[in-house]
Amino acid sequence: MPSRKSMIRLSQAEVDMMCRRHERLWAAEPGGARAIFAGCDLSGLDLTDRPLMDCDFSGANLTGARMSRALLDKAQMTCTVLDEAALQNISLRQGDLRGASLRRSLLSGADLFEADFGQGSLVRNAGHGANISMQATIATCADLSGADLTRAKMSGIHADGANFSGALLHQTKLAGAHLEGAQFAYADLTGADLIGAVLGNANLECSVLVGTRLDRCDMQDTNMTGAVLKLEAEASELAEVNLSERLKAFTDWVQSGGRSGASTTFAGVDLRPLGHLSGRDLSALSARGACLYGLDLSNSCLAGADLREADLRQCNLNKADLRGARLQGARLDSADLSGANLSPLFILGHGEMPADLRDAKLQRTILTNANIAGALMNL
Repeated sequence: MPSRKSMIRLSQAEVDMMCRRHERLWAAEPGGARAIFAGCDLSGLDLTDRPLMDCDFSGANLTGARMSRALLDKAQMTCTVLDEAALQNISLRQGDLRGASLRRSLLSGADLFEADFGQGSLVRNAGHGANISMQATIATCADLSGADLTRAKMSGIHADGANFSGALLHQTKLAGAHLEGAQFAYADLTGADLIGAVLGNANLECSVLVGTRLDRCDMQDTNMTGAVLKLEAEASELAEVNLSERLKAFTDWVQSGGRSGASTTFAGVDLRPLGHLSGRDLSALSARGACLYGLDLSNSCLAGADLREADLRQCNLNKADLRGARLQGARLDSADLSGANLSPLFILGHGEMPADLRDAKLQRTILTNANIAGALMNL
């Protein structure tokens, strides 16, 4: 990477012109050309909302650049300096970020599917030839909250103090990563590889660690309160029998109007051993703060259910009846609510009770064809 003094400084007008030519290239219009910013100084410039797929930023200086919502899929950013850059909600799928510097950068809500954050080669001119060395990607104190890092390659990354809260890290490679004091509250690390990672003082509160490899990790003073772990087979079988009996007694009680069965609550209970509850009548289910992570609840009736603060991440709620359901503060990240009914529930003598989704977490939630007419939601 050239020194900053030897970099070519581009003006905003020059960058805008190169971006327009790149857009013409992708639109197959005359006068198009691929944007190549390799080795250039674009610090502090504005690339917000720009479609720059497959462009080249290798070794460029983008310190403090504004790039929110830019489309950068498969972009080359090897050894690029992105310190303190505004990259919220960008799309950088399969991007090459090897050896990049992302100190204090803002990447909340970014789509970084299969992005490569591994070591990158740094080329320096030295005497009679080039001296090639490798450097790790640095993301110290970066904000990656709510980002999609599915299958990203992040082994060996230096991300001490970084914020991964609510991020999706399915099958992400983080072996040997430096994550001292990093925030992973409510992050989904299903199948992630953290072998040998440094997680001292990290916060993994309420994170999903199902199938996560944590061998030889430094976890001194790591907070794992409320983490969702893999169910042990024997314990799961016993829990399933107990929960099935309790659930049957509850549904009998609801369907008989209290003449048979038993009223019971599942508040704070881990309901995952039930496997799936597709098509079940769970009207008025009381499960505040319960864990239903990944359950199949498609076509089920949850009308009037109390699911406040419940963990419904990755749940299949396709075509579920959620009329009048209380979902305040529920985690619905990556849940499928396509075709679900969230309209008000009419209760004889009490009028309409709206579904309540205030303060619910809805990152990557699928709401295609869902009926949300009358539902209470945060604006």
